[in-house]
Amino acid sequence: MKQLQSWKMSEEVPHEADHTQSTQSTQSLSQALSTLSPTQSPTQAKSQSKTQQGSSSSSGPTSSSSGSGTLSSVDTIPVTLSSVPEEPEPQPWGRLLPMARGFRSHDCFEDQYLFGRGSNCNYVLNDPDDTESKKFRIYSKRHFRIYREGSEVFVVDLSNNGTFVDGIRIGKDKKLPLVNNAVIALAGPRNKVFVFIDLMSDDQSSLPKELQEKYLLTRRIGTGVCGEVKLAFERSSCRKFAVKIINKRNFHFKGPAHRNDQKRSRSLRGTAP
Repeated sequence: MKQLQSWKMSEEVPHEADHTQSTQSTQSLSQALSTLSPTQSPTQAKSQSKTQQGSSSSSGPTSSSSGSGTLSSVDTIPVTLSSVPEEPEPQPWGRLLPMARGFRSHDCFEDQYLFGRGSNCNYVLNDPDDTESKKFRIYSKRHFRIYREGSEVFVVDLSNNGTFVDGIRIGKDKKLPLVNNAVIALAGPRNKVFVFIDLMSDDQSSLPKELQEKYLLTRRIGTGVCGEVKLAFERSSCRKFAVKIINKRNFHFKGPAHRNDQKRSRSLRGTAP
């Protein structure tokens, strides 16, 4: 009798589990039917429910790489990227060096620049150390413009009181070519304010390396029996110097004068004009 009773209890447990699973399946199907759209059939709902169950069962915690060598989504593969070459820094094609107090040097990178007292100019003509100075009022709000076409550089006069290149007045709304070592004067031929250096030219290449590194030679300011004198600017401070260049071919013998000239050329000393 005890054995029969225990067998019945073991048999009743599976029946209760089956009944519970059936009830849960019926509830799931009822919920799926209640969420059906008007265009969705019960068959589609069942397939959708199976799909959701399959996806939920598959979305478990991902494991690391198995023994077969297959990588999981957690593992990463190191990738070596090729180095990207750095773009070279832009180099100026021209430079304006000041020849009067209150002006500052200007490097030309763009194809054109506007100079004047107006705040919209690329280069504002004023005294950075004395903003209340009245001496810059003689210049126009739009005084002149420098622009480049290929390898040629031009300056256009936009003022009423004149822009001059090497002593020649350009004329309002007219232009002149701007060559290497050209001097720009404003509001009068003697009011020299800039010397233009064409950095694309190769005038400096024949000079000693020590001289090129320390000074920037510009226009000729004098000549003599032994050579010529050029205006130079010290690169570090933009100070003006006069540099005398002597052609050694003019000396046909090696005497005391020649030896002294060699000493002077090695020292590369400049004197302020």
